[in-house]
Amino acid sequence: MDTRSVSSGGKISGSSSYASSNQPKKGLEKIMSKKNLGVASMPFFVQAKPGVAKIRIPNDRPSTPEASSPSPLRLNDSYTILQRQISLAVETNNKKLSFSPTYQEEFNEYVNVLREENATKEVLRILNFVLTAEDFLSFINPGPISYKGIDACLAIFKKKNSEALIRDEAKNNIAISSTSFAWKIFNLAQYDDLHAPTYIMAYDHIIFPIFIGYWTLLVVDTKELIVNYYDIGKSSEYLEGILVNCFRFLQQEIRFHGGPPKDLELIKALRYENSQDHSDLNINDSSIYILLKVKELALLSNQEHLDEDETNVMEFKENLAKSIFEVCERIDA
Repeated sequence: MDTRSVSSGGKISGSSSYASSNQPKKGLEKIMSKKNLGVASMPFFVQAKPGVAKIRIPNDRPSTPEASSPSPLRLNDSYTILQRQISLAVETNNKKLSFSPTYQEEFNEYVNVLREENATKEVLRILNFVLTAEDFLSFINPGPISYKGIDACLAIFKKKNSEALIRDEAKNNIAISSTSFAWKIFNLAQYDDLHAPTYIMAYDHIIFPIFIGYWTLLVVDTKELIVNYYDIGKSSEYLEGILVNCFRFLQQEIRFHGGPPKDLELIKALRYENSQDHSDLNINDSSIYILLKVKELALLSNQEHLDEDETNVMEFKENLAKSIFEVCERIDA
């Protein structure tokens, strides 16, 4: 595990501001300017390389399930493998898992109907998100889950986390960013007007899904003062830019929501850890990987562990689809 101290002995000026200047700077140059934060107020990982050039995360957000992660398969190999995986998906569909026989039949029938629909047709609403036929089928078919599908799962996990806390069955109170909100935080040079609706430092964990060509997960543990970065591709190409923007956003939120001064001091003590697990998954499973991690943080108590069969990608995806199917509002034609 890669562990680094990111604490700083500097002070945060009470007059620091995120207001845009008449000649706005970009990237690290803007973030590290004295007018903005002041180098001394930043954690160690920001101060360590003041000469680093502008760091940017790819700004192409996935618009289809296929765009959610890269496919290393050559075209002449992929067709046979895809057909085999589709057969596996159909077999998994026929398993009754936790559904009653009647409800399982209804689910299978709904999936078959969606296969005949226009891929872009909006078919269901889950909390604040609307999914197309293609989005929902990304849970059933082989391949990555669409970004709207990811958002729907994240919203369900957050809702279940809140319900479990009321019953005293969860150990962490979590705040989860949507994919679009996280994209703005980690891609925009200026986001002065971008704020969370609640004070995020009041949560035990703050979770950001980040797309860097595949899905990664940044988790801020406000209890232990640790920033965990879950990167199934084990790439450090965008790491410094991610950490810089994370710190900047936390500091901005503390000031915007009028958080206690001690929180400004606490975030300077944040430590970074590069966390890796689920070695049985690969980069093509990055959307599955981050949802496994969020589910673990959101729903597990101290005594519970993830079911071993949940690393079965197709089975885990179908369980997610059924979670959506149970609580969604279907949109009629």
